Amino acid sequence: MGEQKITDWDDAGHAESTQKEQGAINAENEKQVSGKQVSRKWKLATVILACMLTVSAGVHIWSFTRFQPMQDGSAGQNDSELQSMQMQGDLQEAEGQQMQDIQEEQSGQAALLESIYLENGDHVSILPVVDTDGKNLSGPPIEKEMNLLVYLSDSCGGCLGSMDTLRDLMGVFGTDEIGYAYLYSNSVPRNLEEKYGISREYCYCLDENLMLATSLPTFYLVDGEGTVVFRTDKLELIIQKLIALEIVPQEKLVEQADAYLLERYFQAESDKQQIIYFAMKGCGDCEAEDELIDSEEVSERYDVVRIYRDKTEEEGEAGDDFGLFREVYGISWYPSFEILRGSEREFVGEVSLGELERILMR
Repeated sequence: MGEQKITDWDDAGHAESTQKEQGAINAENEKQVSGKQVSRKWKLATVILACMLTVSAGVHIWSFTRFQPMQDGSAGQNDSELQSMQMQGDLQEAEGQQMQDIQEEQSGQAALLESIYLENGDHVSILPVVDTDGKNLSGPPIEKEMNLLVYLSDSCGGCLGSMDTLRDLMGVFGTDEIGYAYLYSNSVPRNLEEKYGISREYCYCLDENLMLATSLPTFYLVDGEGTVVFRTDKLELIIQKLIALEIVPQEKLVEQADAYLLERYFQAESDKQQIIYFAMKGCGDCEAEDELIDSEEVSERYDVVRIYRDKTEEEGEAGDDFGLFREVYGISWYPSFEILRGSEREFVGEVSLGELERILMR
């Protein structure tokens, strides 16, 4: 009788161990199921819970029948064995059904998720997209002679690093001649306009079962017919291409850049003139002219904003790490200055310190 009791407890322990192992398998499988299968997960969880209750009930029934006085010992033993067999059968049936459901879900996901190439000469209508109002569209809208399409993700480091320059680009090139579409692979950040000044009206998401077969970010120039005419993963090349195409005439481009920088960096109520100072960290000539720019005489007459050639994290400083302003103003020397006196503008490049002082003080 003692040996039989040990064996029965081993069987119960094995059932509990099996249940624990199955719980670990369930947890691992649930990690692999996508967020879109929430209802299926609840269904599986219900099955697992039912199995656990069945195991628990089986153990309690076994314990009760085992330690209660029995008029017929053989009948009690048969009942316990039948209960254990039923418990094991229910558990195995639940395991099989769960694995079958997961395999069906994974197979369905693999069949649905597709990638697509978008190359030069392709038409953007091959991209089904959804706007921020939830409206399905056959491709992002093409409304201008030239359009900039940006493929990005809300969690991509390179994409986030491009956002400031993309805001500057829209401000400098404007929206009259060039259209813009930001195509997200996942979701459009809710505070995009608050953080980077980019309106959500320009933003779209790819169909949930589709992805572009390219790196992030990727930039496309699309003509007025909706055909891709240029593609690159380098934002600086897009800037150079847009300037070379002269969609916006050079003189107008500089005027729009002046207006954009005035609005973004200078105080509107100030009665001073403005200096846009294009500088470079570690530049000896820049350091020599800093003393003049920061002098009391210049500070009394001018408000100054520094735009550094490379990215900067300093408070109150701007970076031109993708070369937008360098290309727009044609900067070939650091330091250079854009001096704004009301409606008049003067660009100053490579000059001596004395000549710069004369220009500023006249």
